[in-house]
Amino acid sequence: MEAKTKRNSSIELMKVIAILMIILSHSMPDGDGSLGASYIDIDTVTTDWQLLLAGLFKNMGQIGNDIFLVASCWFLVDSKQAKRSKIAGFLADSWFCSILMLIVFLILGYSFSLKYIVKQFFPATFNNCWFLTCFVLFYMIHPLLHVALESMERKTLLRFNIMFFIMYNCMGFIMGNTMFYFSELIGFCGFYFLVGYIKKYASEKYMDKRRNFLILLAGIVLWLVSFAATDFLGFKVSLLSDQLMRWDTIMNPCFVLIGIGSFGLAHTGEFYNSFINYISSLSLIIYMLHANIIIRQYGRWDLFAWIKANYGYSKLIFWILSYALVNILASIIVASIYDKTFRKYFHGGFDYICKKLIRE
Repeated sequence: MEAKTKRNSSIELMKVIAILMIILSHSMPDGDGSLGASYIDIDTVTTDWQLLLAGLFKNMGQIGNDIFLVASCWFLVDSKQAKRSKIAGFLADSWFCSILMLIVFLILGYSFSLKYIVKQFFPATFNNCWFLTCFVLFYMIHPLLHVALESMERKTLLRFNIMFFIMYNCMGFIMGNTMFYFSELIGFCGFYFLVGYIKKYASEKYMDKRRNFLILLAGIVLWLVSFAATDFLGFKVSLLSDQLMRWDTIMNPCFVLIGIGSFGLAHTGEFYNSFINYISSLSLIIYMLHANIIIRQYGRWDLFAWIKANYGYSKLIFWILSYALVNILASIIVASIYDKTFRKYFHGGFDYICKKLIRE
C-alpha cells in the first residue's frame, strides 16, 4: 500500500525541469530599462546571437509555467475541495520568502520606503510573486470550476474549449492580452477546462508516448519558427520591430502544446527517486525565493550593473547561465534549510489564522 502513495518521479522530474527553465528566464536584466543601466533589450529584433538566445531563455519561463499549470490542473480536476491547510501553506511559504529577502537586503545596506517594507509583509496581497497570488486564487475557486466541469456534457465542454482557444489563444494572443478582459486567472481557468476535457474524455489517447512526443515536437518547432519569423520580419515591418517578446505569455499556443506534450510524456513514464521528489516538493518555495520582488527590482539589476561595468556583456550568455546556476543552488539550499527547520511552525501558525477566517 505504501508504494502506491509514492509520487511518480517522472512527473516530479518534469516539474523540476520546469522550475529550472523558470529560473533561467529570470536570470537576466530584462524588462523595464528605467530600472538600471544593466538593462538588455530582448524586445527589439536583432542579429546578435546572444540577445536572441537570451530571448529564448526568457520564453522558457512561460513554458515552465505552462508545464506547472498542466500538471496542477491534472490533479485538481478530481479535487472537490480547497483545503485550508494548503492555502495556509502557500501563504506561509510566501511570507517566509518575502521577509527573508527583506532582512537580507536590509543587512546588505539597501534602504526602502516604509510603504515598500509594509508590502513585503503581505506578499500575496500585493502580488509580489504574480504566479503565487494567481495560483492561490485559482486553488480557492477550483471547487466551483469542478462543479462547472462535471455539469458539462462532452460536446458542451469541447465547444467551450474551442471558443476559449479562439478568444484567448488565438485572437487575444495575436492582438494582445488586453482583449476580452484577459487576466492570468482567466488563463488558469482555461487550462483547467482544457486539461479536464483531456482527462475525462481523452485519457487513453493521452497515454500514448508517440502522440505526446509529436505534440511536444510540434510545440517546440512552432515556437522556434514563430520566434525566428518575428525577428526576420521585424527588420522589414516596423510594427514588429520591437515585438520579439510579444508572444511571451502563458496563452501562447506553442507553449500550451509544449506543456501538454511534456506532461503527457512524463505521465506515461513511471519510476521513483526520493531526491527528485524532494526537490520537486520545494519547487514553489524555490520559485518564490529566486523571483522575489526585491531581487527582481534591486539585486539582479545591481549585480548585472557590476558585471557590465567590470567585464562588459561580450560574454552575456555566460553571465546569465552563471547567475542562473547560483540562483538554482542558493534557492535549493535555502528552501531545504527552511523545510527542515521552520516550515512546519510557519504552516501551523498560518493554519491557525486561516482556521479563524475560513471554515472548510
